[in-house]
Amino acid sequence: MGHSPQLARPHTRGARLLIYFSDNITTASFDAHLPRFKGEDGPPGCVLLGRKVENPESFGVGVFDEMKNLVDIIEKPEEPPSDIAIGGIYLYDERFWGFLDDEMGRQGDAFTISDLNRIYVRSGEAALLDIGVEQWLDCGTPDALLAAAELARDGVLDPTPCNMREGDLD
Repeated sequence: MGHSPQLARPHTRGARLLIYFSDNITTASFDAHLPRFKGEDGPPGCVLLGRKVENPESFGVGVFDEMKNLVDIIEKPEEPPSDIAIGGIYLYDERFWGFLDDEMGRQGDAFTISDLNRIYVRSGEAALLDIGVEQWLDCGTPDALLAAAELARDGVLDPTPCNMREGDLD
């Protein structure tokens, strides 16, 4: 994972950013968190998308304390400590690149995005956006990709690119 963001680094150095893995599809919105990310002078931490799933062993899973605070993330555990999957869509503050460099230096090819997310989680600087009933699909399997196609066909997902602006070519 660590190599793909490097392509964006020259364009995003020092900026707060959204990382959205291309195999994720959601109807969830980060709108409630955006004012904090735009307006805070100091680093606002990160926001992790999460949702209850039937097969948590297939995902990075949230670990919670007795107060229901997110305290860790375990990647694809055999014995999941919860059924809350952490989705592949994240908002990060401007410290992202430094944390990424440090973790990739420590982990090398074993690095995963969960390693970086754990930095924010363990320091108490990660907010979990529980998307509840909103749709979220990790389209890493043919079944999930088919489910996404069916949601688009049924009008639940809008297939229109969200980054189109007035005046852009069709």
